[in-house]
Amino acid sequence: MEPLEESDLVEGLSVNYMKYSGLWKIINDYRVTGKKNILLKIGLLISFLFPGHYVMFSLSSIFFSEVDFQAATMFVLNPCSGLQSVLKVLVFWFGLHSQCQILNMMKKDFLRCIPKDKAEEAKEIMKKIAIRSNYFCIAGISANAICVLVWNFIPILRSQYFREELNIKLDNMETNTPNKILGGGYPFNYTITPWSECVYVFEFIVCAWAGFVISLHECILIQLVMLLWGHIQVINFVLSNIRRSDFLVKRNLPTRLSKIKEDDINSSEAVNKRMNDHLLNCVKDHQLTMKVGDQIRDLYNFLITAQLGTGLLIMIISVFHFQYYGTKDALFTVKFVVYLGYCMVENVLYCYCGAYLEAASEEVGMGFYSGEWYKGDANFRKIGQMLMVRSLRPVSLIAVQLYPVNLTTLTSLLQLTYSSSALMSRFVNE
Repeated sequence: MEPLEESDLVEGLSVNYMKYSGLWKIINDYRVTGKKNILLKIGLLISFLFPGHYVMFSLSSIFFSEVDFQAATMFVLNPCSGLQSVLKVLVFWFGLHSQCQILNMMKKDFLRCIPKDKAEEAKEIMKKIAIRSNYFCIAGISANAICVLVWNFIPILRSQYFREELNIKLDNMETNTPNKILGGGYPFNYTITPWSECVYVFEFIVCAWAGFVISLHECILIQLVMLLWGHIQVINFVLSNIRRSDFLVKRNLPTRLSKIKEDDINSSEAVNKRMNDHLLNCVKDHQLTMKVGDQIRDLYNFLITAQLGTGLLIMIISVFHFQYYGTKDALFTVKFVVYLGYCMVENVLYCYCGAYLEAASEEVGMGFYSGEWYKGDANFRKIGQMLMVRSLRPVSLIAVQLYPVNLTTLTSLLQLTYSSSALMSRFVNE
C-alpha cells in the first residue's frame, strides 16, 4: 500500500489528531513496510503497564477490602474506562492491516463512478460530511479532555495544602480518607507517604492515557463511518441524476471522430451501452462501499460491543452515584456529571453515525428509482434491479454480531440506564 498524503484526502477532512499523536506515522509506516513501528509498541506497553495494571488492582481489591455498596461500585466504575483503552489498543494492534485498507476511504478519488460534470457537486457533499465529522471528533475529544482534567484536578483541591494553608474546604471528605483520583484500592497501605504520592502519579498517568487512547480511537471510528456515509451519499446522488441526455455525444466532435456520422454515435444502441457502462461503475462502487462496511463491522464489532457494554455500566453507576450521593458533596457531583458526559457523548456519536450510515445505505435503491431508469434498455433495468435488491441489506454498525447501532439502540441504552440506576437506589434505601 502507498502512504497516505494529506493532499490526497477528502477536502475539509482534518487529521491533525492523527499527526500530533503519532498515529499518522504508525499507519504510513505499516502501509509502506508492513511492520508495526516502535511508537505503536510503546503505546501497547504503556497500556498494559498503567491502565492494564490499574484494572487488575482495582477489581482484585474487592476481595481483600471491606467496602460498602458505594465503594464496591467505584471499584467497578473506573476500571471500565481503563478496560476500554486497553481493548482499543489491542483491536488496533491486531487489526492494523484491515485498518490501513479501510483508511483508503479518506482519499478523495475513492469512487470511480462520478461523472466529470457532477464532480464539483459530489466534492461539496463529501466536504460537508467531512466537516461534520470534524465537529463530532471535537465534541468527543472535548468531553474526554474535560473529564480527565476535572478528575485529575479535584484531588489537588482536596489536598492538605488547600485545607490547612489556604483554608479552602470544598467538600465533606474526612481528613483520613485517601485523596485519590480514581476509585479502587491496592494491596498495600497507600494512605502514607511516599505511597500516596506514588498512587497519585500512577492514577494521573492512567487517567490521562486512557482519555488519550479513547479519544484517538473514537475519532478514527467516527471519521471512517462518516466518510463511508458520505461515499454512499455520493453514489445515491449520482444514481438519482442519471439522465439519458447526458450520454449523448455533443456536436463538436474530436478530429478522430469527424468521419463518423453523429447518428451512429448517438444511436440507441450506443447510448444504451454508455448508460449500462456507467451504471455498472456505480454498482462496482456500491459493492466496494458494502465491502468496506463489512470490514468496519468485522474489525469493530467486538470493540463496539465492549464500548456499549462498559459504557452502559458507566452510565448506570454514574447516574446512581449522582442520584444517591450527589447532594452530599459538590465536587463528587461535578466528577460524576463530567464522567457521565464523556460516556454519553461517545455513545451518542456512535449511535448517530450508525443511524446516518444505515439510512443512507437503504436509500440507494430509491436513488436509482429517482433517475431516468425507464429510458434505459432491458439490461439497464436488470442492473438497476440488482442494485435495488442489494440495498435491501443496509450497511450498518453492529454490536454483538446482531444488533444495529442506531438511534433505537441509544434510546434503549438511556431507558436501561434510568431503570437500572433507580433499581440500585431503591436497593440501597431499603
